[in-house]
Amino acid sequence: MVSDFAPAMAQAIQTIFPSAVHALDRFHLVQFFTNAQQRRRRYLGEAKKHHKSRFIDRCLACKPEELTEEERGFVTEWHKEDRQTKHIYQALNHLRYVLKATTTNQAKRRLKGWFHHRYQYHL
Repeated sequence: MVSDFAPAMAQAIQTIFPSAVHALDRFHLVQFFTNAQQRRRRYLGEAKKHHKSRFIDRCLACKPEELTEEERGFVTEWHKEDRQTKHIYQALNHLRYVLKATTTNQAKRRLKGWFHHRYQYHL
């Protein structure tokens, strides 16, 4: 069963279809990371200026190749300023890379590679 993982929806699915596998759809998966990025923005010094908030959100939500050289420079500075912003940004972009896979095996390989690279110190 695919949904947005809202708690009420998850509970309803579990109640009505107890043996169903509950999966998060692509849109909401990407949205999870972009929302986390927006929440994290408040830790950036530049975000204190209200007119910069939308610019920061847009830059951090875009794929790096869609940004201008100047915008990529801003993103690099924000990553230096806040390590968690950098990790969320990298996770979002790697997730996009996984979702671009054309086969299930390719997607699994990309996802496992990311988990191994990102979380190997937890093993």
